[in-house]
Amino acid sequence: MKSKEIEKLIRKHLLAHLPEWEVQGSIIFLRPIGMCLCGVGFETSGFDSTLIYVEAYVEPLYLTSGVDTFSKIKRLRRAGGLNVADDVKCMHDVLTAIQEQAIPFILTMDSPAKIAAGLNRRPLVT
Repeated sequence: MKSKEIEKLIRKHLLAHLPEWEVQGSIIFLRPIGMCLCGVGFETSGFDSTLIYVEAYVEPLYLTSGVDTFSKIKRLRRAGGLNVADDVKCMHDVLTAIQEQAIPFILTMDSPAKIAAGLNRRPLVT
């Protein structure tokens, strides 16, 4: 499955349920974009073109280009990927995974202070 096909499925099945999100190719991301890019990426399996893997990620945008990249990634749903042959069921499963797994994951790291607190394994003091 190609990026444009994934984008078409996202537009058809997910965006109406995720009003603060936008799609670009095979990723969706949370708007407004702040100091961190928070999103969900879709990858196809190299072994089976009907399987996709879904990962939530947080990418700090405040690091200079000379710094090694730092991103936090969480694979969503289950091992083995999701079968897009039944696109309605697959996208329902993806939406559920975004709501139950990705959004809580992203909310724990959507700012530099939260990332630092997570790295130091200390609760964030607000």
